[in-house]
Amino acid sequence: MLDIQFIVQADFLTTTNREDILVTKEWNRTLCNAIPAAFLDAVSQLVTRPTLTYTWIRFLRHRNYASIFRSAYSTIVLKLKNTPVLLSREKEVHRPTELLILPAEFQADSSGEPLIPEKYLYGKHYLAAEYDIKQDSVLLAESGVAQMTVSDFMKSLSFMQVDGTLHAQSDGWWHTTCFVLLTHFRAVLPDLRRLAIVPLANGSWATAAGTDLFFDSP
Repeated sequence: MLDIQFIVQADFLTTTNREDILVTKEWNRTLCNAIPAAFLDAVSQLVTRPTLTYTWIRFLRHRNYASIFRSAYSTIVLKLKNTPVLLSREKEVHRPTELLILPAEFQADSSGEPLIPEKYLYGKHYLAAEYDIKQDSVLLAESGVAQMTVSDFMKSLSFMQVDGTLHAQSDGWWHTTCFVLLTHFRAVLPDLRRLAIVPLANGSWATAAGTDLFFDSP
């Protein structure tokens, strides 16, 4: 079993020298088809083990699987996308497709707190910070975890605007958020014009779209 990172123990039919598996045998194909279910069952237990909670995904590392195991690997990855196997920042188990990686630019400060509260992620959740994003980014992406984008950021800001939370943020939050918006200014301009982020002298907030705005006279 070339480069598989976990042991598969089964009664495979092998060549005479027992160094290879007979890929044409229906028995061997049947055994391989059972691997995904066995792996997912094991993962449900690995997630609860402190030493493996955030690293079990490395069992999916691969380079050159023998052809008989490629289908099993593809099935594992496909099923993982919709199986609760990864933890959020709230330490709840979720499907990988429900989770977002939080890039540094969308963090409020060095503590790693997000600028956007999780309740405004339109049903998504932040991936737990304990995962090693740098080392496991490819595996996490293959399993269905997405990275938060500036488009996600803008969509969440619009949700915050709807319930009034946007205008209740601190000056520090606004400074960091404005830096993000300026960094992506061209990409976000159409959506930015629709956000009520211009404070007026009367205490209200206005959008830049379809509104005449003037600076106060000195």
